[in-house]
Amino acid sequence: MGRLPTPEHADWGDDVLKRPDVVLSGCRDLVVVPGGPDWVLRELDEQFPDYCWKLAGTSSIAQYHFSNAADLNDRHAAPSKCDEPTLPIFHASVPFFYSPTDFSVQPKYLDEYRNKMCAELNEVYNTEDVPHLLLEQIVLGVACVFFNGNNFVRGCVRKMAGTNFAHVELCDYGLSQLISTAILKRMKKRFGKVPPMALHCRMKDVQINDLDGKKVDEFQQLIESCGRIVRVELTSVVEPYVVNLYHPTVMGMNLGKLFYRRPEDEQRERSKQRKWLEHLRREANENDSDVEKDEDYWSSGDESFQEHIEEKPITLVRRLPKAPKACRLFNTKITIGHIENASNIFLHDEWQLARREKIQAELQNQASKLLPLPRTWLEPETACVFVDSAGAYRGLIEEITNEYIELILCDHGRYAKAAPGQLFALPEHYGDEPQAYPITLHQRSIYPHPSYTRVLRDLLADAEELTFTAERKYNRLPMRGILRTSKYPDILNIVEET
Repeated sequence: MGRLPTPEHADWGDDVLKRPDVVLSGCRDLVVVPGGPDWVLRELDEQFPDYCWKLAGTSSIAQYHFSNAADLNDRHAAPSKCDEPTLPIFHASVPFFYSPTDFSVQPKYLDEYRNKMCAELNEVYNTEDVPHLLLEQIVLGVACVFFNGNNFVRGCVRKMAGTNFAHVELCDYGLSQLISTAILKRMKKRFGKVPPMALHCRMKDVQINDLDGKKVDEFQQLIESCGRIVRVELTSVVEPYVVNLYHPTVMGMNLGKLFYRRPEDEQRERSKQRKWLEHLRREANENDSDVEKDEDYWSSGDESFQEHIEEKPITLVRRLPKAPKACRLFNTKITIGHIENASNIFLHDEWQLARREKIQAELQNQASKLLPLPRTWLEPETACVFVDSAGAYRGLIEEITNEYIELILCDHGRYAKAAPGQLFALPEHYGDEPQAYPITLHQRSIYPHPSYTRVLRDLLADAEELTFTAERKYNRLPMRGILRTSKYPDILNIVEET
């Protein structure tokens, strides 16, 4: 069943509370740049030293297990598909579990101390008038205490949702809630000495793109069938912690076996490699006589390969690859997509336009079969499908407010506002990179004057024979460079003169 932590780590909580406060030295020659959450938290810590403004990491609550994981840095030290663990394990409850790549565990040997601390926390906050957090004090990462309907609990602000609400993580339980900022209170210093007692985890060697709705449901039912108790084998020292999960009482039962990627078919792999080599030869013009076969590149004469594709369940993607770099635009016809301003212009080539139309047409036809976007996926950079009366589009979440969700339609470069009911999960089949090349013409203000942008749009409205030359040694997105037309050798200079 595995070894339990040594007695020397059993009373870690009492030792933490007895630890004296750190005495700061007189040396203050640190260069601090004002602005940002970290700077605000440092300022608050100096102004109000009786309160805790930032919680410590979770590593100290499992130092015994971390020491074993740290000594074995090889990722293969704790194989993911074994029936029994190879490293020391601990029993844990699972207070939050959404999928094999998103769940939290609480070490069982900390239950007694957790209950003791919670009782003390409620006694203090029920009897003392602890100040609330001011709006300017609520920044990302700030520690807080709030009443969740039953008890006072410790929390940590993870994301703002407008000005009146915030996503607050219950750091001792591993789940997040949308909380009104008006009920957040300051955390007493003594309660801030105890690190969060829940670990954010994901299963080792389980890929999010291999999961569909059915597997997510199976994972939740599996955890429920175990009574929300598991044996945990810790294999990493970075959050989210990579773990292997085992049944709490049944020996030889690895809970991850239902979710590991099945072995690749050798025949299928050979077919893929053969087609990829053929594709490379065509790209290099080494086999011009076979150009007419390009349309058959993505089709296969291997019937077993086709059957494998048809049997594969629909999976979802949460992230898209980065947008392509405009350095690819060589000897290619370019079209202006959307001009946000001189710092954000989106170009398309002919292949992208055709692929975009195909993706949007297929998504529109499948709109009634798309799965709603999970609420836990409502965060910046999440990929989704936006459906309105005009059609279906791929999008990336930019900002979440109380009234709407702002998206960037990644294949167009323009922004849109959506309600949660208009967003759907993106099938893996449409997980292509954004079909647009983002570029910038200069490195000035992110928000140029509207008249500047208006002139730029007028000049490019009917532009022909567009070419873009990327700036050398500039390898970031959006790519910076010079945009030319048949009339103007440098469109930016013309805009400035106008």
